[in-house]
Amino acid sequence: MANTRGPPNGIPLEKDYSRDGRLVQDAQAGPGLKVPEHLGVDMPSDTALHRIKTAGSISISPELFEKIYLTPHAPVKGDLRKTFGNPTPLALLGFLLCLTPLGCDLMEWRGAGGSGAASIGAYYFMGGVLMIIGGLLEFFLGNTFPFVVFGSFGGFWLAFGATLQPYYYAYGLYSPDPTNEAAGLTDPHFQASFGFFMLFMGLLVFVYFICSLRTNICFVIIFAGLTFAFGFLTGSYWQGALGNAKLALRLQKGAGGSCFVTSMAGWYIFFAQMLVALDFPYQIPIGNLSQVVPSHTERIRAKARGDYDVRFQAGDYKGAEELYTKAPKNGSISKDPSNAFLFTNRAFSRLKMQHWDGVLNDSLKSIELLPANMKGYYYLAQAQLALNHPNEALNSALTAYDEALKNKSSSAQNISSLVLSAKKAKWERRENERMRRANELLAELERALQREKETLLAEAREHRMDFLDTNNNDNNDGAAASRSLPGPTHTYADELADIEAEYAQKTTDLHATFAAADPAHCARRAVPDYLIDSISFAIMHDPVVTRTGHSYERSTILEHLRRSPTDPLTREPLRPEDLRPNLALRAAAEEFLEANGWAVDW
Repeated sequence: MANTRGPPNGIPLEKDYSRDGRLVQDAQAGPGLKVPEHLGVDMPSDTALHRIKTAGSISISPELFEKIYLTPHAPVKGDLRKTFGNPTPLALLGFLLCLTPLGCDLMEWRGAGGSGAASIGAYYFMGGVLMIIGGLLEFFLGNTFPFVVFGSFGGFWLAFGATLQPYYYAYGLYSPDPTNEAAGLTDPHFQASFGFFMLFMGLLVFVYFICSLRTNICFVIIFAGLTFAFGFLTGSYWQGALGNAKLALRLQKGAGGSCFVTSMAGWYIFFAQMLVALDFPYQIPIGNLSQVVPSHTERIRAKARGDYDVRFQAGDYKGAEELYTKAPKNGSISKDPSNAFLFTNRAFSRLKMQHWDGVLNDSLKSIELLPANMKGYYYLAQAQLALNHPNEALNSALTAYDEALKNKSSSAQNISSLVLSAKKAKWERRENERMRRANELLAELERALQREKETLLAEAREHRMDFLDTNNNDNNDGAAASRSLPGPTHTYADELADIEAEYAQKTTDLHATFAAADPAHCARRAVPDYLIDSISFAIMHDPVVTRTGHSYERSTILEHLRRSPTDPLTREPLRPEDLRPNLALRAAAEEFLEANGWAVDW
């Protein structure tokens, strides 16, 4: 059955506020319980805009971090990465504006030559100054690898420029003719000596090449090209020292070609970084390798995870919890207290044991260390639900759901079910409160009826006693009194019975009125067809619409598209990019679930 019918007219579009993932104290959540803060309608617009603008800088994916800083992500203290701009493109630009012309000079394009001496100014003020400034800024941001690379190459360009600068008399000292310092450039001793500088620069670059295997493909190409370039330059200087001018020239041109190829990879990275800096709608990949080549820490953690997996498979959740808390090696919270994933994993162990307070604390800690933590919010929502905090659980579950969609996680469907469970718990809590108040009101009205009935019964007894006393005073003859009140005992009993019957009927009518006013008895429990997902046949809470107008629950259609990229109803080609939020239908579902929480189990 296609969901082609829309919600009733007049339903307003939902207002969608961004969540910034921060934790705040909730007065209704109970003492010590913190929940994610959401932007609300009562928040000033400038404050909300500031939070939305800065939320993206709180946490980024490892791939994006590596593209921006050219180094695998490593947690550091402080917020400098959120405060200052990215210095990497500046240092990279200085490097490229020196290396690219040098490659052309070494290949002697368009008559160039002189070992690049015409670019001494660029070596000083572009390669040297910009790269050292960039390296220092990388140091303050905690990015060690770019700091060392940029700093060392900044020093190289300064040294290379100074060597070619006559003022420093580096080659003039080797000149056989004091009046012709330039002759020192071709002196065998100078070339043999300067060749060693190129040799060990090549060794340094080779070390960088090995290290770059955890960065990206472009960096690997750059350092591989530079390794060949410095190798060729070393051979060129040494062959020149031996008098093999032709071979030295060929090696020099080989070095120039290597530099030129290297610079093209560098320009590609620079272009990619500028696209990221401007949040350009189209991005280009640089071949992230940080997740392909595991780190030493990750290998230790993987070994530790093997031990944890053994405990989990055996059902020894307590043992797994102890390993996460204090293992003999790295991979435990006691050894690595800044690792959010360890807290998340321990939270899962405690969740299996239903130690909800522990799950709550570990989830909050993992979110504090890693704000964009889907599992942290997922476990937090389950703990809050178990501890009877449905409002906070719903907020946490929605945050986990958003993170699952951003990361295209297959857990989105499970988290979607948790969102519905939290909405049901929220409705049940509100329904229980309504029933409690209704029962209290019913009991109060019953007590009022009881008091009114007892008052009438007491008045009836009092009237009878007054009547008997009056007749006894007027006529001491009991027979006469009896004749003056025909059947007094029968009349009194009938009056009492009438009072009892009247208030019994009032009590029955009162219960019937309350029963009729109960929403559970007002209408047949049924979910409108347009709110039902055509795949799972459950009520939707985050509907999306296709180009053909069919609406589905987002998590179920995404799961379907992982298996088959077609519309399940029309069988036409369908991609995740073709889905659009159905805001009107979402508002209708929210309104229906708000009043009918039972529909979650429909």
